[in-house]
Parts: sequence; structure tokens; C-alpha cells
Amino acid sequence: MITVTHVASNHVSAPDPEALDRIHGPEVNIAVWERSEPVPLQEIEAVLHGLPREIRTHGCVTAIMQHLRDVFAASDIAAEHLLHDIALLLEGFATTSMVKDLRLSLSIVNTNMCRRFHTDVNDLRLLCTYTGPGTLWLPNNAVNDQAIRSHDPHLPIERSPEDVQQVGTGHVAILKGALYPGDRVAACVHRSPTIEETGQRRLLLRIDTNGTLMDL
Repeated sequence: MITVTHVASNHVSAPDPEALDRIHGPEVNIAVWERSEPVPLQEIEAVLHGLPREIRTHGCVTAIMQHLRDVFAASDIAAEHLLHDIALLLEGFATTSMVKDLRLSLSIVNTNMCRRFHTDVNDLRLLCTYTGPGTLWLPNNAVNDQAIRSHDPHLPIERSPEDVQQVGTGHVAILKGALYPGDRVAACVHRSPTIEETGQRRLLLRIDTNGTLMDL
């Protein structure tokens, strides 16, 4: 049974992984599994200091995990807790999306990746920030639709800075994109946190479908 801690018009979060399955609800475009730190800090530090800037790979869960293990071994990084957690999230995302072919990016971020709120041109995306500030997102009623339609970079997408929400560090979020099947599906409006000026670093996991979702 899910213990739901928060439900908004487009958002559901809970301390149970089953919360992520709620992403298929017709009004939900972001689902968050709130959890405590899943990976020991010493493993995170080892990855930040020894891993290539970004690892990209795709395929089934087994192929992706083999590629990750090969890169970690070549970089002489021991991070079994992290690899186990990534495998867990890959398997869960494959089940939730019902897509076996996935794309993964594990990256060390120290720049402002996406300064402006936007939606993704995909169907579903999983995000987990293992260290550093998490992804920012907006409730549907906090989105300035005029700014979205106009593409004017000077118009703020958010109606008010107080409306901006943030995914917690270590929490897992699944976001709907513009290609999610169905009529009138509102994609989640989100952006990366601003960190370049602070010297912070993020270890960001991103998993996308590399196939097409069935109509749900």
C-alpha cells in the first residue's frame, strides 16, 4: 500500500517506489519517490573524482549495466551500492514504462544545464540527483501559458518564484514529456537548478525510453 504524502493536480509523491507508477494517472505529470540517501557518501565522492564527465549508453537493462560496470572498472572505481541502485531504477523504469529499450546518462554537472523552464520532447524520463540540488518543476497552475506559447526568452515561465518546487537529493522522479500518448496530456514543466555560480556539483542520473510507449 502506498502512503501518499502529497498529491497536487499534476504531482504525486510518497516514500514508496510504487509512487512512480502513478505517473500514468491522467492528471499526473510528475511522480516522486521520496527516499533517504540511497548511496554512501564515500562512493559518491569516488565517482565525482574518478568518473568520466558523462557516461551515455543504451539498450536493455543487462547491456546498460554491463557497460557501466566496464567503465567503472576501467576507472578503478568501486561503487557497488551506486551500481545496484542504478540497476534497480532501470528495472523499475522499464516496468513502469513497459519499454525494454532504454537510454541512460550518468553525468557530473557543474554548469547551469537548462536555465529556462521547459518541457521535454519525449514520453517519459526518470531523473535522480545523487548529490547536489535536484530538478526544479512547476505545478500546472503555476505555468505562464502565454510565455510558453510566445517563446519569448524575456517572459518568465513561472507565475511566481514561490511556486517553484524541487525534487529532493536522492529522490527519484518520473516526468511526462510532450510525446506521452493520449489527448491533452500536459507535459511537466521543469528546469535544472542554477549551480554554476556556487561551485556545486551534481551527480545526475537520467533514464529515457528508447522506444515508444503503448497507449495507456
